[in-house]
Amino acid sequence: MLPDIQTDQAFRICHLTSVHLPFDTRIFQKECVSLARNGFEVSLVAPHDRDEIREGVRIIGVVRGGHRLLRMTQTVYAVYKAAIRVNAHLYHFHDPELISIALLLKLHRKRVIFDVHEDYPADILSKAWLRWNGIRRFAGVLAVWLEKLAGFVCDGIVTVTRDLGKRFPVSKTEVIHNFPMINLLDQAPSAEIEKLSQATVFVFAGGHAWGLTRDRCIKELVSAIGLLKTERELWLIGHWESEDFRAECSRVKGFERCKCFGFLPLQTVYGYMKCADVGLAMYRPEKGFMRCIPTKAFEYMATSLPIIMSDFPIYREWFHECALFVNPLDPCDIAEKMTMLTNDVELRYRLGRAGRRLVERHFSWEAEVTKLDSLYQRVLHIETGT
Repeated sequence: MLPDIQTDQAFRICHLTSVHLPFDTRIFQKECVSLARNGFEVSLVAPHDRDEIREGVRIIGVVRGGHRLLRMTQTVYAVYKAAIRVNAHLYHFHDPELISIALLLKLHRKRVIFDVHEDYPADILSKAWLRWNGIRRFAGVLAVWLEKLAGFVCDGIVTVTRDLGKRFPVSKTEVIHNFPMINLLDQAPSAEIEKLSQATVFVFAGGHAWGLTRDRCIKELVSAIGLLKTERELWLIGHWESEDFRAECSRVKGFERCKCFGFLPLQTVYGYMKCADVGLAMYRPEKGFMRCIPTKAFEYMATSLPIIMSDFPIYREWFHECALFVNPLDPCDIAEKMTMLTNDVELRYRLGRAGRRLVERHFSWEAEVTKLDSLYQRVLHIETGT
């Protein structure tokens, strides 16, 4: 039975992930920290080498499997054991492979929320590691049915876009966009970093630990920067998906103009954005990406950066006032738009200012987090007194 809202005891919330690192921007910084500041007692179970408390959030580290099979067995089981120890009033999980844990938690009469970060069935169909088409199609169908099961058993569903939200029961679903935290961004100091004199800096800020991937057209971006005649720099933030892919990109003309910074804390990333001139948001034209809204685009907008991004219909709908659009697989097209923004300072300024105005008026996390708090109130049946 839940404690009475009038008592001093805080409601215990436990976020669960077996895939994301503990300081993932959406999970930790936006959701967990915001909820802790709103008076909830928040724990986060995630792959990590230790337990610690960070910004009011109790982080419980679990072992990370060395490959996918171990992650989906050993890590998932470790997440479940840690979740039971927390004994929270509400569990909020972030990966489809944890739906099995959601079922077990429901047997313990716990309330559970599923946070749907992306179009998982479509994403599975593009996975190169599923080598046979038959297995890939089977995994895609299985993902669809697991989502249906989650929609049936979970007490609440969070999605990042309206299109994803349409797949789940309306009464349970809240669309909470991955908009930037304006206060955190504005407080971030500009990075102290040397750059070539008069060079135009293009930045790709990976949205999670493994941001530099083939799916995000990093090789095409390196090729594009290599086609430009004057001084340019490409800043790449995030871990490489593999050493093999990094080596492949290093052999492309243009890599000598790249600076690779690895994975950085969110405020540091914002500081690097403030020193750049143009933001890049590239994804391959695959079904999963063509339906999702890239978080990094809103962060570029908040730092007044113009954007070069993939020419997808949903991107044109959301970002037509502040971006130029390209074929993400064509380095020549990307290089042409890079040149356009390098030569036309007024265009850069106009697109950047338009993006900042849109974020201030419509696209901030400060507005979105109130919806998450309201969902928790409903699921926990908290009486607000209003």
